[in-house]
Amino acid sequence: GEWIPLAFYTMQEFLKRGYKLKSTIVKNFEETKGKMNQKELWRYRALVGGFYIFKHEYIFLFKKEKSSTKIKYLEYLFAGTGAGDRIVDFNNRSTTELPHTTENNLVGMIADSQRIRRDDFIVFYLQQNAGQGIYEGKFYGIFKAREDLSFLDNNNRLQYLKNELVKSLTFRTLLVPYE
Repeated sequence: GEWIPLAFYTMQEFLKRGYKLKSTIVKNFEETKGKMNQKELWRYRALVGGFYIFKHEYIFLFKKEKSSTKIKYLEYLFAGTGAGDRIVDFNNRSTTELPHTTENNLVGMIADSQRIRRDDFIVFYLQQNAGQGIYEGKFYGIFKAREDLSFLDNNNRLQYLKNELVKSLTFRTLLVPYE
């Protein structure tokens, strides 16, 4: 496989839009609360599943210059990520039929989305998807979270805008424009 450095691509998008990079922070996290005392289990899952366990993340600090380009606002003012065609029902069912790697990814998405707090900055970037003919990622702008936390809009016939977007966005965060 190929490693795609999304963090650095995102940094480049900021720089192209007139932001100045003030600092780069490398945040190390050897053992998170979710993986507490399970280091060997996660190592085994990574080896079996063919993925890497990352022990750091990059945090870029930017300064907005007055001449920066204007942001294109999103029509619906929410950002989301999906679970594919899966239905996530961890609240009402004690078991799941999902493969463990998929379940781990979904639990990670839930954990990440629940860290969001009102007025947190959100970089809205859609990555490429060759299967849908999207060969280049697209930067939509910088927004702020409208509320604490995100919410689950399950993948069923009632999911808001599923047909219009031609995509299931199970975990959603409401946005407000930031200038």
